[in-house]
Amino acid sequence: MITKTFICDKCGKSVGETDLINLKINAKLVTSRSQQLVEKDICKECLKTKGILTERKEGTSSEDLMVNNAKTFRDKFIELLNDLEVVFEE
Repeated sequence: MITKTFICDKCGKSVGETDLINLKINAKLVTSRSQQLVEKDICKECLKTKGILTERKEGTSSEDLMVNNAKTFRDKFIELLNDLEVVFEE
């Protein structure tokens, strides 16, 4: 039997595979002009704590919830990357 453990890169908790979101960022390195793929895993609880993922409230549709979650994700994306220790220079 094989057991897989899934760990959130933000809080360090072990979570189920379906409770983890995988972020992949393809970054171009300035010094070497090469590209590097950065992968970070974050759990749904951390996204809720950050205010990025919201729960569906009574009277709101699924589409409204998806639009709201997409907007908050775009607004807080850089802040989330900083929390995951992914840093960009200009």
